[in-house]
Amino acid sequence: MKKIKSFLNKCKILGIPINEIVEIEQSVKEKGGIIYLIGGNVRDLILEKPATTHPDIVVNLKLNVLIECLNKSNIKFTKVGSEFGSIVALIND
Repeated sequence: MKKIKSFLNKCKILGIPINEIVEIEQSVKEKGGIIYLIGGNVRDLILEKPATTHPDIVVNLKLNVLIECLNKSNIKFTKVGSEFGSIVALIND
């Protein structure tokens, strides 16, 4: 496993919307939620290349609890993919 040094700074430099990710992270903390950045953004961080995709995040909460957290934090989302346990959070368009 490779540790990414200066993670927050690298995210900003590479165009990964870390502020939005932190906003989601804050919304799930009350319920014991932990988020993990996965997918293309992780690849981009490791390769130190500009982000080529929107961030994909996994959380350790059931979907209904995640939805409750997002609603409480006034974070908009769509239920596209909810039948597969997935939703799309909409922050800053």
